Amino acid sequence: MKSIEPWSIHGHLQVEKQELDTFLKDAWQIPISVGLPDALLDALDLHTRTLLTAGIEFNRDDLLRTLSRLPQLPALPWESVGS
Repeated sequence: MKSIEPWSIHGHLQVEKQELDTFLKDAWQIPISVGLPDALLDALDLHTRTLLTAGIEFNRDDLLRTLSRLPQLPALPWESVGS
């Protein structure tokens, strides 16, 4: 596994649903601290959990599809600076 990038290991090892909370502990602390909206955090968390359990590598287009399913894309904190 040394030749595999750390962000791709889940594609080679099975991740069980009961392990997700442990694996993602504190994963969202920085996004929370910068003020990302709860709806966006929830969508990102669900997307990440799905990738981990399915053994699918991150793909930007997949993430954009996930975010496009939100009823309304939340305003990001840095977009309102200076408004």
